[in-house]
Amino acid sequence: MLKSINGIFWRTVAVRYDPLSTKGAEINGGRWNFPGEGALYLAGSEDCSLREVQRRIEKVLSGIKTGNFKIVSIGLNLSRLLDLTDKRIRRRLGVKLWEIRSESHKLCRRYARRWKRKYRLQGLLYPSFVDQKCTNLVIFSPLPPGIKILEKRQISLGKM
Repeated sequence: MLKSINGIFWRTVAVRYDPLSTKGAEINGGRWNFPGEGALYLAGSEDCSLREVQRRIEKVLSGIKTGNFKIVSIGLNLSRLLDLTDKRIRRRLGVKLWEIRSESHKLCRRYARRWKRKYRLQGLLYPSFVDQKCTNLVIFSPLPPGIKILEKRQISLGKM
């Protein structure tokens, strides 16, 4: 049931942040981690990464002037993932698609905590909230070796 991947994922962050840092998710929590637990959230494509951040700007940072970001491609090789984009895996786990795409993060956090222990997971592949066709990846702390920045460039997003 566990999946391995060797590929490239994307992350868009404000220029002042380390793109491989898990601190923001550790402080605030995220869809798949409670506050106090580190996690690195990535998107399966550059476009999906930009769309995820744009949604966050519109929803969370509404009215706030935003500016310089960097988009980063990240190479990785992981071997202990659950692929929640696969409906057969979701069925085996007893998880519905609407549960993992919900606005509420409570259920996802509980699922992730249970699965991390049970399967000794490095992370999860899951359908994006922004677009179900986009695949996202969360990698749980501590980050495994072999994750590296391949390329980065500066961009401008939000209200200028």
